[in-house]
Amino acid sequence: MPIVVASFAALAVGYGLGEQAQLVEQEAQTVTQEVRHTGDVKRLCLTVKTGGRIDAITCQVLDDMTGALS
Repeated sequence: MPIVVASFAALAVGYGLGEQAQLVEQEAQTVTQEVRHTGDVKRLCLTVKTGGRIDAITCQVLDDMTGALS
């Protein structure tokens, strides 16, 4: 009988912790893009943030004649 009670208690605690973990709100991830100018060079830059933390930044040169990424 004590094993059944202990098993039920462990199951109830595990289920409760699982439900609580699902209630934690995830921080939103945002992606922003901007064109940066340095002299005659134009770059398209993407910034990925989660909450207030920057996860990644990438920049690629834009071709002045075609507007395509180089």
